[in-house]
Amino acid sequence: MARTIEICPVCKKATITLYMGGYLGKVYRCSECDYVGPVILEMDADEYARMVSDTQ
Repeated sequence: MARTIEICPVCKKATITLYMGGYLGKVYRCSECDYVGPVILEMDADEYARMVSDTQ
């Protein structure tokens, strides 16, 4: 089974961490672009590698 990677929806980097979580849901923060919000991208390592190679 492939490992799931959490991706920032703004800068598309795997620098997202859980910022807050509780009864109302989770809020994530990107250490690269300082995005804070509930929306993140989740993909496996192969998909992420393809996305990174396509953007370069």
